Amino acid sequence: MAKESQLDADKSDGPCEVSAPKLLNEHKEDIKKCIDIKIERFSKDPYETLKEAGTYEIIEYLIKIGIEYIDLLYKSRPDEAKPLIEGIWIYNRDYVNDLFSRNRFGPKDIIITIRSILRDREYGNLFENLLIFTDAVGMMEKHFKSNEVILYQLRSELSNLHNRGIYERTVVSLPSDEIMATPVSRGDLKVEVEVSKPLIVAGEQFSVFVNVTNPFEKPVIIYSVETMIPSELVSINEMGNSSEKEIGVAEGFATIDRDYLRKGIKPMPYILQPDDRICKQIVLKTRGKRWDWLAFTPVRLILEIQVRYGVDYRTHLDTVKTELDIQVGLKAIMVGAIFGGILGGFVRMWSDQKYDFGLSNLAYIALSIVFSAMAVVAFARRTGVQKIVSIEDFFGGLLIGFYVGFQGPEWAWKLISGEVPGGNETVSVMVNNSTPTLKTAASSILNNSSHNATIVS
Repeated sequence: MAKESQLDADKSDGPCEVSAPKLLNEHKEDIKKCIDIKIERFSKDPYETLKEAGTYEIIEYLIKIGIEYIDLLYKSRPDEAKPLIEGIWIYNRDYVNDLFSRNRFGPKDIIITIRSILRDREYGNLFENLLIFTDAVGMMEKHFKSNEVILYQLRSELSNLHNRGIYERTVVSLPSDEIMATPVSRGDLKVEVEVSKPLIVAGEQFSVFVNVTNPFEKPVIIYSVETMIPSELVSINEMGNSSEKEIGVAEGFATIDRDYLRKGIKPMPYILQPDDRICKQIVLKTRGKRWDWLAFTPVRLILEIQVRYGVDYRTHLDTVKTELDIQVGLKAIMVGAIFGGILGGFVRMWSDQKYDFGLSNLAYIALSIVFSAMAVVAFARRTGVQKIVSIEDFFGGLLIGFYVGFQGPEWAWKLISGEVPGGNETVSVMVNNSTPTLKTAASSILNNSSHNATIVS
């Protein structure tokens, strides 16, 4: 009977009355006035009011008195309630409308539903929008200035929610906080960045691992690990596809996020205890279509990785920088060398006024292709030596392939062996036991060719 009399009293109050038609802005003002009236009554006898509401949690009571207004409006005037719901829960309006339509917030089920949603991993943060919209916490601070015990209890309840990574925007200020010393700065998180492989090749996926360690003596809530990626890169989502929802933004995920990601749900924040460590993975790939890796040129990129976290009821940001050296793959240089060898071979034949496609000319083209490819492999596998020709991308391969095709196998062999005809520069190279076999095979082809090219021992 006490609950029913209290509900009837609420209905009789002007701002809590929903039977008469109102505009959306009027409902926005009235729900705040209605909550203010109920919190004022709550301040006169807190524990009895909580008992009548069927709960001992202040946060549940604050949510309940806001939901009651919307529930009464939804049952009497759903066309007016739906715009109000959309204004409060713009991203979850369908879910909230479904709860009201199924009468989940009726007098018998309202506390059960609130508790169930607060414990839900996906929608646990749902009611924070209502508390912010109605300024319920601000009204609590106004009416309980002389009773900090209740505000301390509310702060404790919110602290439990903060430890779960929710209701981070809802904080209670106590009058005594104004005379307390400002918290000492704790410094930065320990953030380390590693790349999945030492050589990053264009057209291939690679991972950036961000290791976050809590160096403080208090738990830290990790909200997100993100980076603004350069225009040359694109992030890869958890399903292995390019993520273009937010151009230039890549978010890191941990292994414990997999269940959320499979359901298409944004992962919850993490509680990082002192000295605990978590690893976030950001998967990236060079931007472009299927064959764009052919035209890619080597580049050095800088990533600024941002970690957003919370400690001492405050939100903080830390950043760390890492450099990425992206190289062109060997296959792109090889393709360039093959095309260059063919082109150089044809230019050599045309310069010698040989326009037929006889066996000797085809053999020369084939030999140019082989030597062009081998020249690329020889220089690509060589480290710590001075290179005569810089072969770093498709066009570098095209150039050396053209030289090989035009100058002939003799020049190509000396290039691979370390001495270029007509040049004074030499490069060191190791020749394995297969050299005599390679020379013999090349000489056999040349014997059937009309071109004056020989293999030099």
